[in-house]
Amino acid sequence: MQYVLLYFTGDSVKFDYQKEVQVHENQVFTIKCEVQETNPISTVAAFIDNHELKLSALDKKTIDNRITINTYSFEVNATKNMNGKKVK
Repeated sequence: MQYVLLYFTGDSVKFDYQKEVQVHENQVFTIKCEVQETNPISTVAAFIDNHELKLSALDKKTIDNRITINTYSFEVNATKNMNGKKVK
């Protein structure tokens, strides 16, 4: 079975994978990311190449009564042509 290697990038986003993930080809897997809430509220989107991924809002938490973190998730079906692509 082939593997697909995906890389993650984003200055203000914390992914649940540090820098990369290796998954089986044609495996659907879920990725979570955390984004600090800003004012005005930021638009959050995830892309592989120019293909936008559908995000689901999961959680909102406040740290030390001052920083709000929003958690989102999205699913990826790891196809062969995604090998070496960046998720951003």
